[in-house]
Amino acid sequence: MNELLSPLTHRWKRWFVVPPALPTPYSISDFVNFFREETWSFSPAYARKNLELRGVEELMSLQKTQAVVICFLHHGSFMLMGGGFRHQLGLPYSAVVSTRNIDPESEEERFWVGVHQRLQSLYASPLFYTHEPVTGILKWLKIPGNLFGIVLDVRERHIPHKEERFSFMGRQIFMQTGPARLARLARVPMVPCVTWYEVASRKHIVQMLPAITTLDDPIDVTQRALALIEPYIMKYPEQQFYDIASALEIPHAYSRSRT
Repeated sequence: MNELLSPLTHRWKRWFVVPPALPTPYSISDFVNFFREETWSFSPAYARKNLELRGVEELMSLQKTQAVVICFLHHGSFMLMGGGFRHQLGLPYSAVVSTRNIDPESEEERFWVGVHQRLQSLYASPLFYTHEPVTGILKWLKIPGNLFGIVLDVRERHIPHKEERFSFMGRQIFMQTGPARLARLARVPMVPCVTWYEVASRKHIVQMLPAITTLDDPIDVTQRALALIEPYIMKYPEQQFYDIASALEIPHAYSRSRT
């Protein structure tokens, strides 16, 4: 009897897993700890129960005839949102991740290797890595209906990505335009989105924003994406993975940015 109940009990526990507790008030550091702890709970059931997708109508229309690049910042539970696309909308989703800022053979590396393994299970698709050739991503983006997630504010140590000036949260920041250039190369639209956590309801919200054509200059495309995302970051600044505006107000030491 116990052997029969065990799988049912396991599924029941997974369904009723809730997000970790957050102190009141909480800081960026508190939210990062929340984010890290929550990754241990990632599962299809968790993504269906604890995440709400808003404004998906345009995305659902676009993906019928083409792949779509989903762009966002290091804010909220940005890794969990892919589980919502996959297990609520039924759309194939993958993302690109970086390991270049992690010291090899460290405790931090072991943690993120585990996170990436859980994400591949959650997305039911392999992840892409920034140190790999871009050809794999371009093949993914050739298939209509595929969604591809990419973070706008990635900065990798010792890698000389060209950075440009942007306006964000009333300040000047420096970022690369890789996501916009990738979408233009693949000839697919870019849809900005932002996610935040509502403490009272203990639910993650993913807000899809208006799609941007990527035929325009990548600098302009990136600035438009930032302008759409900015109001939500200003409303929930403690849910940044780090203080984005402060960290990016000086060009990367390895950047070849125009001055």
